[in-house]
Amino acid sequence: MKKNQTIKVLLAAVLSFSIIAGVTNSFAENTIEPIIQLENKKLEGNLANATAQSTDINTSENLTKVKSAMKSGSITLRFKFNNKIENGSEAVGLLSLSTTETSNKYAVLGVKRNSETADQILFERRSNFGPDIATSSISLESNILNNTNWHTLTYTFKETDTTNSNMTVYLDGQNVGNINVEYTHFNKVKDGFNIVTLGGVEVGTNPLKYPMNGSMDIVQIHDQVINDDQIKELHTPTDVVELPEMTKLWEKGTKINSGEESDDPDGVAVSMYRIPSIVKTDSGKLIAAADARKYHYNDWGDIATVVRTSDDDGKTWNENNVVIDMPTNSNFDKSRDFIEDGYYPNSRRTQSAVAIDPVLLHADGKTYLFVDICPESNGAIDATSTSAYEKIKGKYYLNLYDKSNKKYTVRDQGVVYDGVGNKTDYVVDGYNAETLTSTSNGELLKGNNKAGNIYLNGSGNKSGDLHVLKTSFIWLFTSDDDGETWNLPRDLTPFVKEDYMKFIGTGPGAGIKAKKADGSTRLIFPIYYTTNGEGTNLGSQSSACIYSDDGGKTWIRGESPNDGRIVNKGTDEERTITSQTLNNQKGDSTYELTESQIVQLNDGRLVQFMRNTSFLDADRDYGVVQYAISEDYGETWGQVYDTDIREPYCQLSAISVKADLDGKGSKEYIAISNASGNEYSTKTLPHDTKKSRKVGHIRLCEIKGDELNVKYDKTIDDGGFAYSSLVQIDDNHLGIVYEKEGYIMQYMKVNFDYLTENKVNVFSPKVKSIKIDNENKVVQANDELAIKVTFDQTVFMVNGQTRQLDLKINGTNATAEYVSGSGTNELIFKYVVKDNDNGEIAVSIENDAIIDTVYGQSFDKEKNNNKLYTIAYIGNNQADKAKDIPLANARGSATIKSTKALNALDDDSLSYWTTNVNGNGAYFIANLKSPSTVNGIRYLPRQGNDEGRITSYEVYVSSDGNTYDKVAAGTWMASDGWKSISFAEKLNIKYVKLVIKGAAKPSTTTQKNAVASIAEMRVTGTSTFIKDNLDAEITSRYSTVRLSWNDVASAEQYVISVSDQENGTYEVIKTIRASQNQNEFIYECGYGKDYYYKVTAKNNDGILDEQILHDTQVSFDGLKNNSIINKIFEEGNQTFDGQRVETLQDSDINSDNHSLQDLKLMKTGSIIVKFKRSSTDSGNSALFGINTATSELKGNGTYASLVIMNNNILKIIYGKDGSQAGFINNTLSQDEWHTLVLSIDSYQYCLTVDGQEVKVNNTGSFEMFSQITSSINSVSIGGQTGISNFKGEIEYVLVTNEILTSQEAMDLTAGYTLAVDKSELVEVINSTKTINLQEYTNATVNKYVRALEKANMINEAARPSQEEVDKATKNLMTAIEELIKIAYENNTVNITPVTIEDEVNKVVVGFKDLEEAEKVLKNDAMALDIVKKELKKGSYVEVVAESSALPVSDLSTTDKTQLNEYLKDIEKDEDTEIGQYLDVSLAIYAKDSQNTSEKREIARLDETSLLLDFEIDLDEKFNDRGVTIYRLHENDDGSKTIDTLYTTKENGKVIFESHLFSEFIMVVDKEKTSEVKPSDSTKPDGNKPDGSENPNTDNPMNQDDKTSSSQVNTSDSTRSVEMLIGCMGIAAVIYFVVSKKKKEETR
Repeated sequence: MKKNQTIKVLLAAVLSFSIIAGVTNSFAENTIEPIIQLENKKLEGNLANATAQSTDINTSENLTKVKSAMKSGSITLRFKFNNKIENGSEAVGLLSLSTTETSNKYAVLGVKRNSETADQILFERRSNFGPDIATSSISLESNILNNTNWHTLTYTFKETDTTNSNMTVYLDGQNVGNINVEYTHFNKVKDGFNIVTLGGVEVGTNPLKYPMNGSMDIVQIHDQVINDDQIKELHTPTDVVELPEMTKLWEKGTKINSGEESDDPDGVAVSMYRIPSIVKTDSGKLIAAADARKYHYNDWGDIATVVRTSDDDGKTWNENNVVIDMPTNSNFDKSRDFIEDGYYPNSRRTQSAVAIDPVLLHADGKTYLFVDICPESNGAIDATSTSAYEKIKGKYYLNLYDKSNKKYTVRDQGVVYDGVGNKTDYVVDGYNAETLTSTSNGELLKGNNKAGNIYLNGSGNKSGDLHVLKTSFIWLFTSDDDGETWNLPRDLTPFVKEDYMKFIGTGPGAGIKAKKADGSTRLIFPIYYTTNGEGTNLGSQSSACIYSDDGGKTWIRGESPNDGRIVNKGTDEERTITSQTLNNQKGDSTYELTESQIVQLNDGRLVQFMRNTSFLDADRDYGVVQYAISEDYGETWGQVYDTDIREPYCQLSAISVKADLDGKGSKEYIAISNASGNEYSTKTLPHDTKKSRKVGHIRLCEIKGDELNVKYDKTIDDGGFAYSSLVQIDDNHLGIVYEKEGYIMQYMKVNFDYLTENKVNVFSPKVKSIKIDNENKVVQANDELAIKVTFDQTVFMVNGQTRQLDLKINGTNATAEYVSGSGTNELIFKYVVKDNDNGEIAVSIENDAIIDTVYGQSFDKEKNNNKLYTIAYIGNNQADKAKDIPLANARGSATIKSTKALNALDDDSLSYWTTNVNGNGAYFIANLKSPSTVNGIRYLPRQGNDEGRITSYEVYVSSDGNTYDKVAAGTWMASDGWKSISFAEKLNIKYVKLVIKGAAKPSTTTQKNAVASIAEMRVTGTSTFIKDNLDAEITSRYSTVRLSWNDVASAEQYVISVSDQENGTYEVIKTIRASQNQNEFIYECGYGKDYYYKVTAKNNDGILDEQILHDTQVSFDGLKNNSIINKIFEEGNQTFDGQRVETLQDSDINSDNHSLQDLKLMKTGSIIVKFKRSSTDSGNSALFGINTATSELKGNGTYASLVIMNNNILKIIYGKDGSQAGFINNTLSQDEWHTLVLSIDSYQYCLTVDGQEVKVNNTGSFEMFSQITSSINSVSIGGQTGISNFKGEIEYVLVTNEILTSQEAMDLTAGYTLAVDKSELVEVINSTKTINLQEYTNATVNKYVRALEKANMINEAARPSQEEVDKATKNLMTAIEELIKIAYENNTVNITPVTIEDEVNKVVVGFKDLEEAEKVLKNDAMALDIVKKELKKGSYVEVVAESSALPVSDLSTTDKTQLNEYLKDIEKDEDTEIGQYLDVSLAIYAKDSQNTSEKREIARLDETSLLLDFEIDLDEKFNDRGVTIYRLHENDDGSKTIDTLYTTKENGKVIFESHLFSEFIMVVDKEKTSEVKPSDSTKPDGNKPDGSENPNTDNPMNQDDKTSSSQVNTSDSTRSVEMLIGCMGIAAVIYFVVSKKKKEETR
């Protein structure tokens, strides 16, 4: 699909002309070597330069060769121009022949560049004065040569006969012209030529004729006609795909004029355009939409929605068209651009309603535009999860509120009604009750007077007397003329936003028209919404879509991929989440799905690609694009999948395209555009680095099944790149609008060939690697190094002089000479190592040579942040790790980028530690695993960026961490390779400190603000930690064990296994590679476990050594006993009244082996406090503090405190004024016990409160108390110098050097402090096995069942607290005691005869007085209150029970399955069938008197407070068959519970009782073949008159053991519903008995 160049040969001759042709020569089969090759010509458009650059061709010998070639041969030139012709035209000579005899005798090969018309390739011959001039030209398309691209031009001259020759011209791989000319044409001038000139024509006088400003990479002259293969090879570097067309669609300063009051009447120069959307209409027009953020960049304030259209595929764009500009209040500051010069007024610039985030869709001749609308506010973060509308009689009305928050509604004609339905004097001007918007954008009138705007609510004078709710709205605009005009918007909010949503917004990007299987179409827009947001917290985000099946008339919201999403699949933590409950559990923050784009595949499925919060997952190096697939056109979505595409938390674009990318025909692809972020971001770097919006890609992907595969990946912009929107222009092109750095909204039309080509880009080239062939980089004197500089695309290197590569050898400048590679992606240079060279060899690409791409994009030294590339070491390999000794830990001075010191030990060259460099004390300390002999260090600088690379240093060593000896000092080059230092051996060293004295920094950075960084740090020497045998240790902790071991010589891995017996089977729980440099493992085993652990050292040959260790769990008591501070306050001595402060001295410290000063040695550890705040504790109160310190937890001052602030937030506060660090966002409530753990390791805080990890704060280096240099005078509890004293209770304060794991801290603060005793709980659970539930009332059985379920759950829980166990035991015992046995005292209440109406049996129970009503209704206070009021009026009140017989086929499959499982559980599933399926409901009616027929329903009951008896007459054939009634009761969550009801048979009736009204199923024994006599009638308790058990009582506990089972027959019985009705069709078939239960002793 390369651009076809239209060629037209023009022969313009004053005289007839011919071109000299040489002797005919057949095409060579092999490559023909040139007779002349010139390179590296820099042409400046003047005679002196042209003469100088032509010196090596302008010899008599070469002149002959050139003449020969122009007779029969080839001339090839590769060149570029320095600039583009903007006006007119310019003829340029590339190569010419001329003479010193006359100024008008020459022949020139050249081109003509034109700003408006076609470019041309020219040949011109002039023989003397006058008309003897002949020219010929080949016309090309415009701008083929009028650019700064590199081009290759080849002329071949082939003699055809003695009078004619043929000239063929090739440009960038294409044959552009073939001309037959007369041979005699060139003869007129050829003999007199004696000058050959490059870059113009020397005509004997100054100036140069047809001068060229540009460069030539090569000039090749052959004495033969080169063949097609050789031409192709020569032209390959410039035979490239069509260059993308780029236009600044919007940029900072592009004006809009919406006519808004107080705007500049000449238009507002917009501060920033954001959020692009683009579509192509049916007529071929492009429509692009964006936010016009008029005075600032925020997501709130004065923002308009604008569109621009293009009729020529984006080359030119029509003027801005403002679709909507919401009203702005009078106090909004429009005086200047708030971005300009960093000007930010105190106001947040919120005094405006806002339209934001446009998303376009075009379908069937109509264009749709969705935008978010927010009233005056902070936008989405101020939104409210309350409905903005009132639904009255099926119609939505907009709610308004006055200043006292009274509610009003806007109804037809914009008339405003108050909260009780009265019409007011207010009217919303131009309001349309159908669209729910107004032509005036919300102008409010009171009578004929203006009353402000309903979308403004602040202190400005334009605020409405009444205003809308502060929430988000979604408005829909439509256009019928391709975006020229737009119809009145419609508000879709009440149809798509639920009350639980805080915010709902557009995708943004573009919508789609999807085709359904039945041929109909569906319009689909991507949206997202948030839940569980409070205050300014936006809440948890979930993607979804809204769709319309009627051409946009009505819209429905589909489910989110987060609804029913399975997370942690295949693990013990697998669970299902929903969008509504997202973030109810810790860790849910990584599952948020936000802005999205939806595409439809050829098979009809939809794919939704989503921005998301996966970057928050600590286990990921970076966030990734996620997607979900819908099989029902967006109504529901399947599982969420990860891609391999980086996602730096930025909106992406995705569209379905059809293209022929492989020459095999058009097929379906998905095009995805997004930013890839910082290439150096890894999981060890801060989240902000993972969210870096830069480097834009377009990827072409395929989906096979559910799997996405990226087929082509093209970087289209290497700078800042944010939101984007894609559109397919035609079969060969995509269009993209994207946010580019510099406040530019860029449009690019890009060819598919360009997207699949990896040799070229439109931006400057980047270095991919610089290396030599020697893999270990070690070289010696006199070695010749071939230095290969590889770029990401083809490059050309030209400077007109000697091409060189700058080197630095141990800081000394040197150069390498150019060998080859211009026109490829790899430049090769050579350097011979000299005898006096030593140390490190590094390469710099900082010289003046022009290195640029085929499109003329020069290498950008400023963007080449790496600067110096290490390629070799002379003599020894500084990257050699053979002499490294094991390191245990690392720490450093205060950091500024939240990167941790352990980054320098993690074997990840892309992660790094960084610190302030202030010239005084910035340092990094490596802790050795054991005292060792040390003789040097190795340092790897930060990769990819030279900022922070250490350039000067000092090295110190220490055996105790307090006293350090200086052992080395020096300087390093700021290159990217390993550096090493050697010094005299030092014995018994445990700590090595690198002090930074200087570091590389950007030119704009002052030394005060400079940073230093370390990618990796190693210490060399001999370690005592490496042994031949394994020496492992085990340390029992709170709920874990710490296993540690030494390094074993030649070990490649360490395997940790566990068993509950020393000689038992061991299960592998962890395998650690020796290269991980990890010699400990913490296993979360739980409490009180008695386990054995095996540590095994292995290599490929097998086991080297192993050791078994036994753990005796010490739990919380051991933690207390091993703490340095262990202050326990016994009950009765826990109160702190605001006056009491406990001061601890050395004598109060926990152990004889510890003193107060031991705190100073603590670099890591945990502070643990259990406390309860008094209601009188107003905050700013200290729980714990240390006194008289020159430095403390972090900061400067004489004290440090753990403080509860007056806003109930926990902070650490320091003596240094204004220095504090917050840790917890949830408030610490009063009058409740709290337990907190503040753990500190060498790089982060971790605060856990009441079982929740509430804050993890990564810092570069953090020491607990070890920065304290002066003596600690005291430790205080309950108060602190300079801070208020605590009011409340404190149970204990512990300070330990143990770093509690996250799980330990959560367990401890949740109360799991001891191994629990479950023995009593187990005993009570076992006692329930003998209880016959059929003997007890349903109400008490239900309570018992719930208590038993809870007890079983606690018994099976992995880590219950003793409190939970004790509570479950007590609750179960109570439930057993309160079981009520069934006994009857019948008390009939006004029973009336039954009637049958419409196959519904109705039974009426009338209440004569309040006492009777209370018997039935005392559990339903509302119903009882209604009945009381009616009885007081003198009304007659009756309860009507309605029972309907239902066909068994109506019983759902789920219910049938649940019934079968239930019957199996109680062993009632054999030989039974369903006899009947019925439901019962209960209503309360009131009548003026008992005999009045008219009645009104006043209440419905779900349950009664007394059990009501149901009695059913049975057909005779059921008399000898067992019958049991089961109730199917629906729970609040939609699930159903099955209960066995107490059922008896007597006198041909079945009697059951229930106080819940729902569905009932009668299950009967299958009919036996032999005759069975009817059983004796039974008493209600199921016993015969003689007291023996009745075999017909349907009690599962009395059933015989079964040897086999079968499912209950759930098919419809042959008896019809009418038969049941018939059986019941006599008076009093069903009647109610209000029954009082007498409580009997239960056991």
